[in-house]
Amino acid sequence: MAKDRPAEWDAAAEQLEHYLEGNRNGLGKGVYGAVAIGLRVQFYEFIPGRMQCISEKLTVTDRSGAEMIEQHLERMKCKAPGI
Repeated sequence: MAKDRPAEWDAAAEQLEHYLEGNRNGLGKGVYGAVAIGLRVQFYEFIPGRMQCISEKLTVTDRSGAEMIEQHLERMKCKAPGI
């Protein structure tokens, strides 16, 4: 597996934060997003004015990582408005 490059993760998280900030559609509560680089993914929650990491970097091909990814996606789906 390739080494993590913190600068790439930081840049991707910053880009995600700008995207989520601009696409909240007036929602007062948090919105969710994820950064994926290669086979790894990390989940975030954006609450107005602040983005917070809500998972470690999870590996898609790892059994426990895949299960955690599925749990995060299900949690995000349940909290999404109109779903």
